[in-house]
Amino acid sequence: MNIANYITLLRIVVIPLFPLIYLKYSFFKINVLWMPYILLFILLFCELTDLIDGFVARKKNKVTELGKIIDPMADSITNISVLFTFTQSWVSLPLLLVFVFLYREFFNKEFDI
Repeated sequence: MNIANYITLLRIVVIPLFPLIYLKYSFFKINVLWMPYILLFILLFCELTDLIDGFVARKKNKVTELGKIIDPMADSITNISVLFTFTQSWVSLPLLLVFVFLYREFFNKEFDI
């Protein structure tokens, strides 16, 4: 484990806040006007940590086999969490559209194993 892997694990721990806040904002007493900004902050945090962990791993020559596995996994968890969250409440994204994106996420990538 190195710092880049810890940053990736932090992203995996933080992303469940997105659906939790989106779906249960009233439980946390979050004003509806502030909710989009909080959700945007969570997404920006996840994208920034994705950028930082990749930069740190390459710059300090700390690319690991674990990092090669958990970084794409964290990206997929982020995308899936956001897409499934947006099938609920205000956005109401059609579930079929989510499955199209999931197909692209899992089956339309080249595998470099």
